[in-house]
Amino acid sequence: SLFYYEYLRNTPVCKLDITAFILYGANDILIERCVLDSFVIQNGCTVYVIPGGVHYSHPPEQLAYLESWLKTVIE
Repeated sequence: SLFYYEYLRNTPVCKLDITAFILYGANDILIERCVLDSFVIQNGCTVYVIPGGVHYSHPPEQLAYLESWLKTVIE
């Protein structure tokens, strides 16, 4: 939504104080990879790339990948 977008633009993350894991779709057209890489370097995150994935993963095979990934990073 526009409200959420404006909130994010006005409230940037300066530095995470937690361990973060990011699942990124290889075909994401909303978040440029260079922006993600910069964020990862600044915050020491771990990135997992879902092959063929997009920003919103709805197909069953991508949801299965998401579920498997969650189990991996939570355990």
